[in-house]
Amino acid sequence: MHTPKNSHSRLGHLQQLELALAITTALVVAYLMLTTGPDTLKMTAAVPLPAVVALLGLIIGYVVLDFFWHRLSRLKRYQHPLFAIAFLATCGLILLYESTFVSILMILMVGRAAHHYSLPMCLALAIVPTLCDGLIDHFAHQIPYAMASAVLYILFNLAILVISYALKSEQAEKERSRRLLRELQATQYLLGETAKQDERLHISRELHDQVGHHLTALSLQLEVAIHADDESARPHVQRARDISSLLLSDIRSTLNDIRRSSRIDLKSAIESLLQPGDEQVTIAIDDALSINSPAIAETLFRCTQEALTNARRHSSANEIHIRITGDAETLSWAYRDNGQAPDTITPGNGLIGMRERIQHLGGTLSVNASSTGFQLRAAIPQEP
Repeated sequence: MHTPKNSHSRLGHLQQLELALAITTALVVAYLMLTTGPDTLKMTAAVPLPAVVALLGLIIGYVVLDFFWHRLSRLKRYQHPLFAIAFLATCGLILLYESTFVSILMILMVGRAAHHYSLPMCLALAIVPTLCDGLIDHFAHQIPYAMASAVLYILFNLAILVISYALKSEQAEKERSRRLLRELQATQYLLGETAKQDERLHISRELHDQVGHHLTALSLQLEVAIHADDESARPHVQRARDISSLLLSDIRSTLNDIRRSSRIDLKSAIESLLQPGDEQVTIAIDDALSINSPAIAETLFRCTQEALTNARRHSSANEIHIRITGDAETLSWAYRDNGQAPDTITPGNGLIGMRERIQHLGGTLSVNASSTGFQLRAAIPQEP
């Protein structure tokens, strides 16, 4: 049986192999275009060689960058416009040359388009430029078999588009499964911490209500016995009273230790939500912070979970900071990123759910969006 980690690694290796083949193919096509004589590779318009080299450079440059996007998080926001420029350069090249192996570059770019556009848009990119090139070559330049070549390359475009979308769907499903598994593990960990805390509090209450009361009553009875008239029994009774007082003190000390150790480890639960590629996320929780309320811990956990999910889906931020602080009266939760925030924010189900959770605990949630990023701040009163 293959573990999710091994499946993820295998899929990553296949993607790297596919990108390496795309780079090699683009370089081979570029080499053939620049070295093949004009009698074999005919141009439909007189264009200087430097212009052709520049167009090839844009295409190859994008394909090479596509190999390193996961390491260039700061430039990832430019991936979409750079693809548009490279695709336009490809369209320019297939219009400049007769329908030959130059159209292979279009096949490569259509495969990349699946990562940027919807299926209808990708279908248009796979069909329209190549079809227009075939019509122009057929009617304007009277090139034999131009339409047949165009139809053939359109079929190649559609085939690579189907493969790219299948790979994209598989990758999205695997990522969704990994995300759900991480969230399930984090929730399970938080529930485990809550159960431990409840058990500790139950034990401390039982010790206090039963053993503590009995020892107190015993100590009082021994105190009365000390003042009795039987002088011979007094030293033994006094010794028994001292032992009961010492035992009562030890039990109270143990109860205090149990209550102090019943804090919920929220940081470990939140860190388990992080996934590969979340190196830009910074989580800061005060070491001295003590959260004993399961309701507060779950609310802070769910708010962090929702904020991270929204950042992955909608934000291009390369810096995300989450900080949880508190004192004896109030807990503060703050989220901040440097992504492109909209001018006006329309709260969705996630943001509304966060506010409802926080308000249920008597807290407040503020939302702020600006040109420097998106911010969330919550204040929740500590339970007495």
